Amino acid sequence: MTRALAVSFVACALLLASCRSGANNVPLRSLNRSAKLQFLCADVELLGGNQYDLNALLPSRLCDAETVVAPEIDPQFLGAITQIERGEVAVVNFTRGFVFNTNRTIPGVTAVTVDEQPTGIQISPFQPDYSYLTSFSAKSLQAVPNEALITGITGLPTPEPQRFDAGLTDLALHESAITVLVENADGQVTGAESVVSYRYLYVAIPELGQVAQVEVIIDAATGGQTFGDPVLLLLDTVGCPVDQVPPPDSDGNDYNRICPQDFADRNDPAARVIKTVTRTQPCSDGPSTGPRPVALTVDRGMEQGNGSLSGTGDDTDDVLLVADANQPLIHRFALGPDGASPLDPIITGTPTSEIDVTPLVPASSARDDQAATQRYLYAVSAIDSSILVVDYTD
Repeated sequence: MTRALAVSFVACALLLASCRSGANNVPLRSLNRSAKLQFLCADVELLGGNQYDLNALLPSRLCDAETVVAPEIDPQFLGAITQIERGEVAVVNFTRGFVFNTNRTIPGVTAVTVDEQPTGIQISPFQPDYSYLTSFSAKSLQAVPNEALITGITGLPTPEPQRFDAGLTDLALHESAITVLVENADGQVTGAESVVSYRYLYVAIPELGQVAQVEVIIDAATGGQTFGDPVLLLLDTVGCPVDQVPPPDSDGNDYNRICPQDFADRNDPAARVIKTVTRTQPCSDGPSTGPRPVALTVDRGMEQGNGSLSGTGDDTDDVLLVADANQPLIHRFALGPDGASPLDPIITGTPTSEIDVTPLVPASSARDDQAATQRYLYAVSAIDSSILVVDYTD
């Protein structure tokens, strides 16, 4: 029976049962309030419908189209997606086009329940055994076996969650690892082995104005994992680093703020009016003084280091970037085997709520400009949601 026929059959059965007994209909579920996404690679086997069995979790490199794998393994590109309203993590098979179903006894698509309001998720591209999750309401950092997310069950131990004194909003992972591919006589990849030298998680706690560093301790013999005690990172507290100026009103040169009073008269210059707005000031005191870290990202450095799926490169210039929703700067920390150490912040002139960094890219969009020489940091202003672009090359 195909999936479409199965769904139709279940829906009709529920409708008939409802008419006979007056019972409430059971809604069929799929993705709901998706928030954060992490990719992983796995060899999974379709059991029927959209339920899968897990053959192996694989380093992300094996889902690279350039890697030639042996026919006995079938790497598939998956995504683990937080469902913030239901407190779940759903898994999507991008290779086959399915949302995984983890419980056959419940109609529709079901996912694994985690702590309430999951806000961040991270998966190692080298050893993807666990999904690390932060939850706002539960004030927790937890590790959930990816086998459970895919199949609904697992034989792996679940580490004890790490609890904090306030809600967590984001999560970043930094590790040093190397992946060795196993090949057959024909040069086809039959598997891979990864060794992790160290792994740290970083969580943002805006209500406390803190970022916590948590070491992931991996038992070399069993593969079991535990969380170390949190280490709090000191964040800079600064005043306004630039001169305050009154925000200008819009004028006729501000095309975004010129609107027709009536849609029918949109081409009539006499019908157009200039809306006066207040633009972003270069600094904001915010609701209180001090830092308010809300979002994290790891800059993998000029060589892209261990952020690459090959497990090669230099990771000595990796940097943790912290968006501050209360101060006009982005905090920076150098990352290494001993954790994070502070660097001078980047002055943005406005608080920020989201950040990310590009790899090396061309300096312009011109067709003859193909050399990847520049890097840029993108951020979202916490005041008016405008997009900031910072030249990050140096």
